[in-house]
Amino acid sequence: MVGEKEKLRAQIKESRDAQEVAMKAHEKALEDLRVARAKEERLRQQMDLVDRRAEEAIAVEERDIEDQEQAEALLPENASDAFGLSLSPSTWGAFEGLPSDFWDNPLGGIVPGSG
Repeated sequence: MVGEKEKLRAQIKESRDAQEVAMKAHEKALEDLRVARAKEERLRQQMDLVDRRAEEAIAVEERDIEDQEQAEALLPENASDAFGLSLSPSTWGAFEGLPSDFWDNPLGGIVPGSG
C-alpha cells in the first residue's frame, strides 16, 4: 500500500505541474490575445484617420469645384476676351481682395502718356 500511495502522490504532483504549465501557457496566450487586439484597434484607428482625411480632401475639392463653377457662372460670357486675355478660371482667384474701383482704372492709377 505504501508504494501505491507514493505512486499516486507522484501522479498528483505531475498533474499539478502540468496544470501549472498549462496555466502559464494560458496566461501567455491571454496576453498575446490582448496585445493582438490592441494592435488591431490601433490599426483600425489609423484606417479611420486615413478615411477621414480622404473624405475631407474630397469635400475640399468638391467645394473648390463648386466655388469655381459659381464664379464662372457670374462672369460675363465674353469676360475672358475683355482685355484680349484668356485666363483659366483658377486665375480669377488672384483678383480677390482688389478694391472695388480697381476695374474703373485697372492700370492702378497709371495713365498712359502721363509718365
